[in-house]
Amino acid sequence: MTKKYVKMSYSSDTFRSNVYHGFKKIEPDAFRAVIQYYQENEPDIKALDFSEYYELLISYCEALFETGAYQKYLNVCDTALTTTIQNNIKFYKGDDIFKILLFRKAAAHYHILEYKEAEHIVRELIKMNPNDDIAIRFLKKCMRRRRPSYLNHIRGFSIFLFLLSAMVICVEILIIRTFFDEHVFKVEAMRTAIFFLASGLLAGAYLFYRWQVNKKVNTFVEKSKETKKKDHQELVA
Repeated sequence: MTKKYVKMSYSSDTFRSNVYHGFKKIEPDAFRAVIQYYQENEPDIKALDFSEYYELLISYCEALFETGAYQKYLNVCDTALTTTIQNNIKFYKGDDIFKILLFRKAAAHYHILEYKEAEHIVRELIKMNPNDDIAIRFLKKCMRRRRPSYLNHIRGFSIFLFLLSAMVICVEILIIRTFFDEHVFKVEAMRTAIFFLASGLLAGAYLFYRWQVNKKVNTFVEKSKETKKKDHQELVA
């Protein structure tokens, strides 16, 4: 009797399921393992059923962000956002996934020093929810990083005054106290005045700018609330 050997073939559904189950074996907080698995199996992951693909895509985005791979996160985030919008996904695992992805996108821009881009995104988030305290605080943080030119000029002038104060101290120690002891009090008063002038200018400029930022953000938030309220009234009417 002749034995027949049959080569077993797996359907694409079975293979895809194996890819998904392989991912599920990874601990949720093993972010580097998630990244490695996704990158090694990306073509097969993209061929999965949508629910499985979306779960892996969101996990990959989270892993990139949590490991500080901010530029890679930005490259993938738009795909996740587009997929979320196109499939009308509002909540994922109980969270507003669109806002989470968008906030992380803003944070990623912030971490790679792209403050203007971060600020723009956070403003959009506040327009969606003017009562989002985290977004409001983050907007202030982004704006404080975008220092205006006058702040840099004052900072430079203050540094010059600090250096001048140090030079006066050197002159005081090496010359005045040795040869012109009667002028020590005047020189001490002068270098103290220069030091406090520099400190006051620097502190005052930063406090003033901080006040400006708070005022601008608060005004923006109030306008966003009014717009949101008006849109709601029109919707109800």
